Amino acid sequence: MAAPSGAAAPPPCSFADILSSPSTPIPLRPPERFKGMPAVSFSDEDARLFAHKFKFALVGKFMKSRPPMTELRKAFDLIGFGGAFSLGLLDQKHVLMNFDHEVDFQGCWLRKTWSIKGSLMRVFKWMPDFRPDMESPIVPVWIALEGLPTHLQDKRAIYSIANLIGSPLKVDSSTLAHNRPSVARVCVELDASAALTDQVWINNGSYGGFAQRVVYEFVPPYCSDAGVQPLSQSESQPGHLSDGDEIQNAQAYTPSMLESWKEASKTFAKKLGGKR
Repeated sequence: MAAPSGAAAPPPCSFADILSSPSTPIPLRPPERFKGMPAVSFSDEDARLFAHKFKFALVGKFMKSRPPMTELRKAFDLIGFGGAFSLGLLDQKHVLMNFDHEVDFQGCWLRKTWSIKGSLMRVFKWMPDFRPDMESPIVPVWIALEGLPTHLQDKRAIYSIANLIGSPLKVDSSTLAHNRPSVARVCVELDASAALTDQVWINNGSYGGFAQRVVYEFVPPYCSDAGVQPLSQSESQPGHLSDGDEIQNAQAYTPSMLESWKEASKTFAKKLGGKR
């Protein structure tokens, strides 16, 4: 029916709008042909819409044997995640872990490697282009901003700075508590296959600008040709992380800083070990 004279025509509905309405029949994308095959095309907006429910999803890859799914679910229940989660089998080596809470997603991903029922499981971020034969180059990496002005060691400022490197995930507890003002630490999502940025420029209002050095505590190697991350020595010993600290691969800061990180790592590892 046409709109009454003088009335504004209703805005056109996007594909996302139609899908979000439960009472509207699901629209079908028009069939196409590609290299002789029947084909269908989805836009980037469509892909983002479909993938939204998996924004806190991870892929667990078992290096050798995999426990039965019933045993795997029991082990995850014992870990004590704060929110709900689901586990599903992708293939004989890969499982999909989807979390309701971001903190659970981060905790599982930052640990990187889990030992479950004697089987080693490596954790990767799920991406819409996931393929079982390719490991994602997107990894959580802790970076240190040495000598960052104290007033900029605010979560809002640190996230803006870290966003120049990769999507920020979390700031470590010592930085948030301002009890280690010599260095600010933040964890970011980093593409391990891309070149690293070693410094960024910060405009500090009327106080002038300066170049801030970026120190990467550990970036796992990534083979773009093979699409894999070689297993590091630290990853073969799961449960060694505390708040993301990569102690064995950390830069040579002061001995007192390293000792404090090691003590925190031991405490966190004991907690994880007691839950397995």
